[in-house]
Amino acid sequence: MAITTSIFFLGWLSQILGLSLVQALVAALIGNGVVAIIMTLNGWVGVKYGIPFPIQLRSAFGVRGSIIPLLVRAIVSIFWYGVDGYIAAWAITSAAMLVAGVSPDVIVSESLRYTPITFIIYLAIVGLVGYKKITGIKYLDLVAGPLLIAFFTWYVIYLYTAPEVPKNPVPVYEAKVGWISTEFFLMVAVQTAWWSTIALNVSDICRYNRSFKTLYYGHALGLVVPQVVGTLLGFIATSITGGIYSPIDIIAKYSPIPILGVLGLVFAFLATASINVTSDVHAATNAIIRIARIRWERAIIIATIFA
Repeated sequence: MAITTSIFFLGWLSQILGLSLVQALVAALIGNGVVAIIMTLNGWVGVKYGIPFPIQLRSAFGVRGSIIPLLVRAIVSIFWYGVDGYIAAWAITSAAMLVAGVSPDVIVSESLRYTPITFIIYLAIVGLVGYKKITGIKYLDLVAGPLLIAFFTWYVIYLYTAPEVPKNPVPVYEAKVGWISTEFFLMVAVQTAWWSTIALNVSDICRYNRSFKTLYYGHALGLVVPQVVGTLLGFIATSITGGIYSPIDIIAKYSPIPILGVLGLVFAFLATASINVTSDVHAATNAIIRIARIRWERAIIIATIFA
């Protein structure tokens, strides 16, 4: 679930903030290491008792009081529903423009202009998938994530070796900011916040686990490793291409042939869209059900509208 297009944006953000590669990776380790520990501790209840997040809250807040943290969680879920959805829509917009034969430079400058239209269509489709409770989306999640990380790994190697791509240096140790700086601590905060919302309702997911051991290696390998690798690849790709282009723009602009660019953007779309359905939509809808006491179908419509 952690392998999504947004993790490559972490390297892009680190580059914009002026961090070196080493600083970016340390920030990723600190931020996601903290979240992994919290997820492991909080998920213990889910594995032991098999209860979801709303039930887990009752021991601390009571039945009525649990509505407050549920409301906070719902707001954040809807926010990420929109953010991940917009990234997915951006990717598919760029892919459609490549298919239509639009030049890469025009795609980079104009794709975001058309993304709001694609975003509305995307939300309607994702809302329909959630409305119909299409559980098979989890299998798409298992396939799309590895395909995306494999493609972007190959793509970074291509950028590093292709003669037609500008070879700007990667600042491995040379940073524009210090270790004790606002920018570095801001990046640590961003890395921490990226998946910290899931740390609250992690029991919704891990209550299906059969062993406590899965909490340890699951969060270490499933959360920390993808975030660090995504930050690494995103940072290198952004540095090589000049430090200004987003991962989606880089795929659209520098692919050796259009079909590879389309393929990479489709992987980016599928990986991000599947995360939307399995994580953001699920958490937001469950919270709305508990707060408003309405059926799943109505709750997911409300979550989609707010996104």
